[in-house]
Amino acid sequence: MENIRLGGRRSEATVYEMCSKYYLIELWALAYHRTIYPVPHVSTWDVPEEIQKLFALPFDYDKTKGRNQEERFPGTGESRKKKKKTSNKPQLDKNLGKWFQPVRSDT
Repeated sequence: MENIRLGGRRSEATVYEMCSKYYLIELWALAYHRTIYPVPHVSTWDVPEEIQKLFALPFDYDKTKGRNQEERFPGTGESRKKKKKTSNKPQLDKNLGKWFQPVRSDT
């Protein structure tokens, strides 16, 4: 984008000039250069021998049975979802007698 059109006029400002300086990578790196400590490669670590001899196994746990839950449980302040009502259930009180009557032809 060399130039930006504003209402039929051309502006010589670039996109980078219109962006705030606080969003530039250089300023972020300058702001955090003392607080971010990069970890060196494992081959350069100085680990004492007594710590290298230690070995830790993961904790024993009971694996839960069944399928994993995909939806989260709503919190105490949240409203619950209402279930959709369906009408594809058998209705015992419906009169189905007319279906079993023989068809009469009046000819």
